[in-house]
Amino acid sequence: MLPTGQIKIEDYNYPLPNERIAKFPLENREQSKLLCLKGDKITQRKFFELPELL
Repeated sequence: MLPTGQIKIEDYNYPLPNERIAKFPLENREQSKLLCLKGDKITQRKFFELPELL
């Protein structure tokens, strides 16, 4: 972990297209997307899969 003095808020700025921002929740919220990181692999999963991911 970096010491607090080495963390810069600018490092967390990145372009995010407006169409990638959810404006409303899904009708079936169990279908919401999750970003899953396991080791060095990133995958997209669904919220209903959360119990098997824990």
